Amino acid sequence: MNRRNFLTLLVATVLAHSLTSKADEELSLDAKPEVSSNQQKWNSLTDAEKAEVRKRFERFKNLDPEQKEKLKSAHERFKNLSPEEKSKIRASAGRWKKMSTEEKDKVRKKFRAYKSMDKDKKQKLRERLKKFKSLSPEQRQKLREKIRNR
Repeated sequence: MNRRNFLTLLVATVLAHSLTSKADEELSLDAKPEVSSNQQKWNSLTDAEKAEVRKRFERFKNLDPEQKEKLKSAHERFKNLSPEEKSKIRASAGRWKKMSTEEKDKVRKKFRAYKSMDKDKKQKLRERLKKFKSLSPEQRQKLREKIRNR
């Protein structure tokens, strides 16, 4: 899972934890009559969204403490990102969600290969990616086709 998708999952998980625990507290018999902002957020969710939040909360509860801390830390970093960066992360998560299992496995394999590269190879790859991104969409498409036809 790449960092952006991890952060998106983190945000959803922490939100789920926050909403579920606060909702449970506020639904107790001795709850205060005023409605908190968390309760308002919870009440604004559809039943399907509430079910999804509860499912993610259950996953979060079953993580070991180290994993929970990593998620909380990533959530804190996410909160401090610019709206543009958050938007990029959400878009990436959307693309990830649409991928097939095979496509995700291919991405994971490439990520592991990248992580195992030495610094020089990583730097050369980053330079090639930067050069690729500087191409026009038409040039990129031509290059992709050329690579596919090898």
